[in-house]
Amino acid sequence: MLLDFLVLLILLLIIFYNKYLNKEPLSPPIVFSISIWISCFAAIFYKEFYYLNLCDDTFFTILCGVSTFYLGYILYGYYYKKRNKFLFLSPPNRYEIFINKKGYYILLVVNVLTVLLTYDFLMKVSSAYGGMTLSERILAYRISYMFNENLSPDDLIPWYTNVLHDISYAGVLWLGYRWINNFMVTSKVVDYKFFVIASLYIASSLLSGGRGNIVYVFLSLAVIYYILKMREMNWRCSFSVVQIFKGIFWSAIGLVLFFLSTILIGRGGAIVDIDTFFYELYLGLGVYIAAPIKLLDIFISEEYILDHGMPVGFYTFNHIYHWLGLHLGIKEWHQFSDFGFRSVNGVFLGNVYTTFKPYYQDFGLVGVCVLCMFMGSLFAYIYYRIKYTQENLNYISQDVWIILYAFMFYSLALAFFYNWFYEYFFDIWFLKMMVYFYIVKRLLFTF
Repeated sequence: MLLDFLVLLILLLIIFYNKYLNKEPLSPPIVFSISIWISCFAAIFYKEFYYLNLCDDTFFTILCGVSTFYLGYILYGYYYKKRNKFLFLSPPNRYEIFINKKGYYILLVVNVLTVLLTYDFLMKVSSAYGGMTLSERILAYRISYMFNENLSPDDLIPWYTNVLHDISYAGVLWLGYRWINNFMVTSKVVDYKFFVIASLYIASSLLSGGRGNIVYVFLSLAVIYYILKMREMNWRCSFSVVQIFKGIFWSAIGLVLFFLSTILIGRGGAIVDIDTFFYELYLGLGVYIAAPIKLLDIFISEEYILDHGMPVGFYTFNHIYHWLGLHLGIKEWHQFSDFGFRSVNGVFLGNVYTTFKPYYQDFGLVGVCVLCMFMGSLFAYIYYRIKYTQENLNYISQDVWIILYAFMFYSLALAFFYNWFYEYFFDIWFLKMMVYFYIVKRLLFTF
């Protein structure tokens, strides 16, 4: 009953904000709340399957998290408009973006090297298992990486390969931005330069056994298109019923393809018949979309302890503590075990607990409210610099803000899944990525 009521309240919050406060169907608070709402709504269809009966604390954790994100976004927006009197809505770009050919070829070499180095590493590491297909080798590496805490540096993808992979990621986003901008200016759909780089990046990602980065790229491209389209429409639009159903349809296709990709990288078995396929699809989608709500409820209602024996904010800012643990020699900080994979009623649930779990684990319900409110404020800070412009006051160009927002967007769209925001963007890796984005921009463009 509480789950159904929660779904209704979040939906009313989305409708009220979009209708009366901000007619932008995909502004940051809308995306964040839709992400959580989809997971809660999907969980309704798995209630009996998962023995899901939402407790009061979980109900208030999710509702307060979503509400305070809105609050942080609205308050900063009010402050920003009050402080900056002469704001103008950002106009559309009417010109094609051209690239430096030498810079493009350098980026192309980087992507080819990334694929070759990743493939060579995979063959060496998985050679001990012998005589396996490529997908089986990928799975063998992935399993050893995820479940063996004592891997030596030789058993992990070399640091220089990871650097090249990150540079490739930056290149895909910048070239994707150029492709979408030029499409809106010239209506030219095909951009071979972008598709070559994107294909190489997808190949290197699949070879490393990961699909997440591919999802992030598609989300980034979608939000870049949305922002550039909003510029053309003077930042006001609404979706028709047909457009909503199209969005649902293509989202469903994307989920099916994501599920099928498990076979490609060796994580799933072959499809035997159509009935088995739909049953496995039902189970798989449940793990990725509905199960995080059940896992959060299990943690809050059964396993939360006030003093977990780790430093303040350890689970929320885990990557920072992991980095410090490696460099300070504190083993407990970089070789800790989380709550791991779970099952209920004989059904596999996975190991993701929504973005709220670490906040609650470190700081309780108050921490959920404060951290979500800050998250909303920070996204407002970025988004308002994309939406509005001031003459002679744009110290950082808007294309940079768009790329930054697109890069961070998955922490909103996938908030139902994991704590991407504080774990990945409050980390040394984020600073490195900012350097890579700057380098790639200088290589490719003159603006």
